[in-house]
Amino acid sequence: MSERDVKETKVKRFAREIKDLIGELQGLKRAFSDFIPEISAVEFDYLVKSMDVRLLLNLPRGIVRKFGTKIAIPAYSGFSVRSILDLDTGAPVNLKFEQDSNRWILPVKDMPDSQRYSIAMRGDVSREFLDNWVKITAPLNPKCEGNIDRYWLHATIVDSSVLQEIYDVLSIDNVVLGVNVGVERIFSSAVPKRLRDRLSAHRDFVISSRSGARNVWIKKAQKYRKALRKSGPEVLEFLDFVFSLVSGEYFREFIRIDDPFQLNRIEANRQVQFVPEQVLVEVYSKLTLETPVASGNLIFERVNFDREIKRKVDEEFRDVKF
Repeated sequence: MSERDVKETKVKRFAREIKDLIGELQGLKRAFSDFIPEISAVEFDYLVKSMDVRLLLNLPRGIVRKFGTKIAIPAYSGFSVRSILDLDTGAPVNLKFEQDSNRWILPVKDMPDSQRYSIAMRGDVSREFLDNWVKITAPLNPKCEGNIDRYWLHATIVDSSVLQEIYDVLSIDNVVLGVNVGVERIFSSAVPKRLRDRLSAHRDFVISSRSGARNVWIKKAQKYRKALRKSGPEVLEFLDFVFSLVSGEYFREFIRIDDPFQLNRIEANRQVQFVPEQVLVEVYSKLTLETPVASGNLIFERVNFDREIKRKVDEEFRDVKF
């Protein structure tokens, strides 16, 4: 081997040694820098607009544990650390993070002699933020099929296949979908015309009294007094009766929901009108990475409800002359 080759070999060996040393120094630097937990699970509550995050932390033993600096978590606005759990023993860790600038800090030396920990965080998120994770489809109008109105509901996690590569666990609880079930025609056909006139006069009178236009209010008041002279039940009494028929307890008997959806609430929009126009029916479901899609029908038994309303009106006001 020539003298030149020997020199090149020494240079290459020295370069490799320098590279290895730099790698060791960088590794040592990482070992003695802040310990940053990894996200292991994300759970949303769509209804209350909250987000729970579980972080997994591995603390090595030995010299790194002894001289390591601190545990650091980005201090996101609106979030707080709720608990720390020792996964090796199952015991809670009663230590509190201190905020340092834009991070939560916990010295490693204060931690028990375990390696695995779970850190739970919770915060509030906006509806716009949640809409980036979930896509919801709920129709404005139903598909009328014989005796029923059918509403097709669909909810899905956006880009679930991508998220599966990032998170071990991701779930979105209480994903709420709502439809407005139309009932105005049903009530209008069930109410006798003379009573409809009285209810309409009552509605116009109340609206005009809120408008501040005195001349309009006087005209509507005269029309309302004239309507009251006609026979029939009291307006407010009848309105209470009507809205009892669209209460959640009663109206739910005419609603059918496919799995995996469950009924959340039923609420009629009680504005100044003589019959309710629509009834809000809300359902909810849970989405996960394993089941990222929820689809199914909400069915309103329109004809059965129409028959029952006519029967109820006749039964309640059978002895009243209209």
